[in-house]
Amino acid sequence: MPFFFFLGLVLAGADWIATARNARTVRWITKPGALLSLLLWFATSTPATNSTQATWFTLALCLSLVGDIFLLMQGHQLHKGGLAFLLAHVAFLIAYTTPLQVPIVLLAVFALNIIPTIIFFRKVLGIIRSSGDTDLALGVSVYALALTAMTSTSISVLFRPDWPPIAAWPVAIGGALFYCSDMLLFTNHFLTEKPRPTYTMITYHAAQFAMTYGYLWFLYS
Repeated sequence: MPFFFFLGLVLAGADWIATARNARTVRWITKPGALLSLLLWFATSTPATNSTQATWFTLALCLSLVGDIFLLMQGHQLHKGGLAFLLAHVAFLIAYTTPLQVPIVLLAVFALNIIPTIIFFRKVLGIIRSSGDTDLALGVSVYALALTAMTSTSISVLFRPDWPPIAAWPVAIGGALFYCSDMLLFTNHFLTEKPRPTYTMITYHAAQFAMTYGYLWFLYS
């Protein structure tokens, strides 16, 4: 239903404003509200066929919603939110590769994407290890691998014949934006004294909407 799509856009825009103004109370409505609206739009728009693929993508959105809620909690609950988004990345990856297929192009894209991931997260992990939190360092390492795999999978659909361009491009762009959003998130948490979370949320919501839009086109193709 288009109503949920446009409601999600309105709530996402409201969340960007609330984030810029540090209106935490308002964000308890706008942040999860945007993802819930997107989830309802997807759930009410999916075709009756391809139920397995739709289920995995729905699960990914649900896990993203859980992650959003954890990151809103006092102290940001980084461990729990990170776990929810790690599982969301795995669900996205499975949705993009169901039925199971690992084309050569996916491995090539992953090999390219892992380079900036290693460079960036090497700095983050250095800071975490210096604080003595080895459990968080391990969790962030696994998360970085899952994020890179999901992003690589989303970009690789551009080269798959079963994905029409109208579906592949939004998914690929969304995956890249998700990668950028997470880089901004970790930068805000670990690498800067003046965080700018608004940019993180803009790229995050744009990523989720783009991937959902593209995946719906794929299901109908």
